[in-house]
Amino acid sequence: MAHRVGDDHGAHQRFLFQAFRIGLNVSLDRERVTTTRQTIKARWHGGVLQPLEPLTLADEAEVQVTVDTDVIVSADEILLRAARVYQGLTADQVVEVEAIALDRRQFFREPAA
Repeated sequence: MAHRVGDDHGAHQRFLFQAFRIGLNVSLDRERVTTTRQTIKARWHGGVLQPLEPLTLADEAEVQVTVDTDVIVSADEILLRAARVYQGLTADQVVEVEAIALDRRQFFREPAA
């Protein structure tokens, strides 16, 4: 007899724990696993994204790709960006922004009960 995930809450919890423990990110509906996530390195070459590690996918599987890239920003560019932080603000607005940034109570206040 096939066991459906929705039939036993304890089995459901054990499945989620095991999936989490081995690094799978899963979403469950009442009957089946609907999403798995694999994070791999890949290289863009000649208009093709080439995985640098094996993928565990069925043939013809459709996937959603999220691309994270490293961007090198020079020290000069960082300084230019910092210099533009207050561009267009009045002196009063700059004072207000600085007061908020320096008021650490906003960053460490206790959560509401």
